[in-house]
Amino acid sequence: MEIAAVLIGAILLAGALFVTFAPIYRGGGAERGEELRYQADDLRNRLNRVLDSIVDLDFDFDTDKIDYDVYAQQRKMLIGRGVSILIRLDKIEAELFEADDDLETLVERRRKEVKKTDSAIEAAIARRREA
Repeated sequence: MEIAAVLIGAILLAGALFVTFAPIYRGGGAERGEELRYQADDLRNRLNRVLDSIVDLDFDFDTDKIDYDVYAQQRKMLIGRGVSILIRLDKIEAELFEADDDLETLVERRRKEVKKTDSAIEAAIARRREA
């Protein structure tokens, strides 16, 4: 009796550990997609702030509030930031597209499985009616 209780406890523990750690080993799945979407939104917001800063800098230069040297240096720095943000945003969006493609593949596979199951069920119903 004690051995059976220990075995059942070990099986339950193994199941609980599997359920707990399986998402970590699978790469996070949905959590990773949400994280990437959040990062992409954050980068888009940063890019918009950089673009607004460039527009403000251009306005300040046009109204003679800053010297050309300061303007050129600041504009070059802001454009560099914008480019680095765009590069990171492109990488993240590429990962998101890959995740979407993977999801589409999984959905299509599931639809085929359901179609096979539906066909099997319909065949069983037809056999039952004939009997």
